[in-house]
Order: sequence, then structure tokens, then C-alpha cells
Amino acid sequence: MSLGDRSVIVIVVAAILLHITIWLIGYFTNRLAYLLAFVNLAVAVSFLAYWIINEIQIQQHFIEFREVAVLFLAVIIAGSALYKIFSAGHFKWLTILQYIFFGIDITILIVALIFMLTFKITRLF
Repeated sequence: MSLGDRSVIVIVVAAILLHITIWLIGYFTNRLAYLLAFVNLAVAVSFLAYWIINEIQIQQHFIEFREVAVLFLAVIIAGSALYKIFSAGHFKWLTILQYIFFGIDITILIVALIFMLTFKITRLF
């Protein structure tokens, strides 16, 4: 296993452990939806920043529908997380939305870990 693969696996495992830790802290302090909003915001902003940095480095741009759909979802996640953080009211639909986004995020991390442990990648972008 190459050093790059190990580094990615360590980062993904650390992200999974961070998600689980924040979920446990939020669950036991009864502030789960509020803390999950911060996690969702951090993930969405990180994803958008990564995409922007890569787009700046690319010489020729081809933006596909799938890419636009994922970016739109990241903007929705960031917007709903900001609305949850700064809203005074407690909206059930917004809380449920934060749980769904958190579940999607941790599922993607677990699938990425399984993928990294299953297949040998010769080159990371």
C-alpha cells in the first residue's frame, strides 16, 4: 500500500471518528441538531472550496449536469445549515433535513473507506 493510499485512509478514518464523536457529544448534551448543522456546514464549505480550487487550476472547463447537481446540493446543505444555526425557531423539517444530510455524509465516508481498503489505486488526483 502506497503512502498516498495510507494518507487518504487515515484522513477518512479520522473524518468518520470526528463525525461519530460529534454525534455522541450532541446526543448526550441534547444539542444534536445544532452540532450536526456545524458539521454539515463544514463539509459543504470544504467541498465547495475544493471544487473552486480545482476549477481555478484547470485550463479547459467542461461542467456537466452531474457536477452542477452535486454543487447545487452542497449549496443547499450549506444554506440549510446556516439557517439552522442562525434561526431562532426550532423547525422540525430543518432538524430532519440536518439528520438526513449528516447520514448521507457519514455513509459516503464509510463507502469511501471500504473503496480505499478494497481496491488498489495507482494514482490519486
